[in-house]
Amino acid sequence: MLKANYFIQSAYTVDLSQEGARLDGVGFLTTPGQILEIRRLWRKAKFRVVWTGQVGTTESNQIGVLRLQADKDIWHARLPEDEAVQSPKKPNPPKK
Repeated sequence: MLKANYFIQSAYTVDLSQEGARLDGVGFLTTPGQILEIRRLWRKAKFRVVWTGQVGTTESNQIGVLRLQADKDIWHARLPEDEAVQSPKKPNPPKK
């Protein structure tokens, strides 16, 4: 039996797609593969963490999440058609 560790943490959305999002302000409590319940206002849905930002980079404290419940849209944002086919990917490293 899996033990659930419940915690509440505030974060904000950096990028958004139909399938998921990139969140900032998450800290060190998540690892890829974890399932999170993300809430926005009174709406909530389950997401899987697909990547975490490397400590010491501009992506530190950021995570990419993939929506697991296709019928639940917590953001209710209208996205451009091009964005609708993209999924949350790890951002490209900054060019030097």
